[in-house]
Amino acid sequence: WSKVANMLYIESPTGVGYSYSEAGDSADTTDDYKSGDASVAKDNLQLVKSFYDKFDTFSSDGNGNEFYLSAESYGGHYIPTLAKIMVEDEEDDSVKDLFKGFLVGNPYTDPVENMRGMFGAFWGQQLVPAPMYTAWIENCGDSDSVNTYYDDEYCSTLEDDMFDLVGDVDWYGLGYPVCNRDLSSDTASHADGSAPPSGSTVFASAKDSEMASGFNQVLSSQAAQMLKHTHPRLHKRVAERWVELRAGGAEAVGGNYVATPRGVASLAASVDTADGSQSKLGYDACVVDYMTEYLNKDEVKSALHAESSASWSECTAKVLYDYTSQQDYMEALYKQFLETTDLRIMVFSGDDDSICSPLGTQNWIWKLGYSVVDDWAAWYYKSEYGSGQVGGYHVKFNGTEAGSSLTFVTAHGAGHEVSMYQPLKGFMLFKNFVKGIW
Repeated sequence: WSKVANMLYIESPTGVGYSYSEAGDSADTTDDYKSGDASVAKDNLQLVKSFYDKFDTFSSDGNGNEFYLSAESYGGHYIPTLAKIMVEDEEDDSVKDLFKGFLVGNPYTDPVENMRGMFGAFWGQQLVPAPMYTAWIENCGDSDSVNTYYDDEYCSTLEDDMFDLVGDVDWYGLGYPVCNRDLSSDTASHADGSAPPSGSTVFASAKDSEMASGFNQVLSSQAAQMLKHTHPRLHKRVAERWVELRAGGAEAVGGNYVATPRGVASLAASVDTADGSQSKLGYDACVVDYMTEYLNKDEVKSALHAESSASWSECTAKVLYDYTSQQDYMEALYKQFLETTDLRIMVFSGDDDSICSPLGTQNWIWKLGYSVVDDWAAWYYKSEYGSGQVGGYHVKFNGTEAGSSLTFVTAHGAGHEVSMYQPLKGFMLFKNFVKGIW
């Protein structure tokens, strides 16, 4: 991405990644780790302003580079809420004047449409039986009340059962392999016999850690966190299942489990050498493990000026987030941007994702009701098999304020984080947006 833009990466909220509280063991530490959509937006605006103060060559006093925001997943809340206070900032126009738009990938936007899209994705790929899905559609899926999906006993039970039956697939990329560990031990080992780095297994809470060492051997860190807050009963069920698995007394989620040693050697052995498409696409199911090990190397932390004692992990239990925010609908902010600003917006979706499926994303986008300026059409890219390969689909809407627009783009075959699953397509989406093609 740095080929077409200057990139600034933010670890947020406080407690994520290398970030930490300087309050030590005092009560202020807990306060520092408390956050929600509003406080995160406020903190990130201050961070952006501080960046421009420190590196003023990028500001309007320097060369005035255009400024865009981007994020994925829960970034569907982080980015619109940050953009809102940025465009409404009356105290300091320096950042607002440079801010030209944002792009969000597989964004969590509407809690109802997100649930419809999730189970619709399971059904679309035939991961659940027809009677169960039909019962959910007829009794739950047509409700516009968020309480139906999270609090209704009948619907919640159906949803938990569907999750259970889907089993140990990658919910973030349904057609992709998962990086499994040897379930015969509490601690996974790499192919060379070495122990995994600190932080490679992350629990949703200290209690989970005590109850189910190795819990993430049946769920990724992201999936564990997602379940904890959206389906706590299923989260508990999976954690308890792990205890039984470890003791040899139960099947894995959804059925029989065949343990596969985790590591580079086993992954390489499992790849069909006659078909190099997976390697050429750049996806590796164990990339989070490699990344975690890399970012915890002393020399890497030193080069990045991170605290030497910090332990980087994909997810963290430090943050005390106000998850009532996740029930907020973001559509009103899109209407604000498209009717009162000249921002350019792109929403992009990997179409193999179930967690924030494009089925749900399309629903809320079209319901906004804006005029189509570029009709739905395929976009293409060149691969090792030649040009003319369908990369996905795109459609563009004009806002009512001059200059404002919303483009929806899919990346065909990509998972939840497009640039992790399909880096070439992710780069093309980003490049076309920044250059104003989409």
